[in-house]
Amino acid sequence: MPLRVWAVLSESVLKHQVGGREVMREQLEFLAASAELPNINVQVLPEASEIHAALFGPVTILSFPEVTETDVVYVDSLLSTLYIEEPEEVFKYANLFRRALAESLPRSESIALIGRMASEKV
Repeated sequence: MPLRVWAVLSESVLKHQVGGREVMREQLEFLAASAELPNINVQVLPEASEIHAALFGPVTILSFPEVTETDVVYVDSLLSTLYIEEPEEVFKYANLFRRALAESLPRSESIALIGRMASEKV
């Protein structure tokens, strides 16, 4: 079974100019193409969303198919990496992720937005 990825990206990160227009266009095109794969779901959180105040940086929630394995939250920062395994704390992160998902554009609209942003980089 292939790895399943569900990502929420802030709209603002799609606008950050990294490596010049051509590099950004290629990155956005790759992201849009990857998001079309059945095991990858990318949704864009609009800049106007109020949940941005609750977000503090990249967070990864690792979920495992085995019932015996508990979910793990992975937080990587400039100076350290933190693994969170306590169920109550993981639950808080999962709720924040669900909230971000609820306020994000649907998958098809997100892919279309990423595609439009890539075409603007020409």
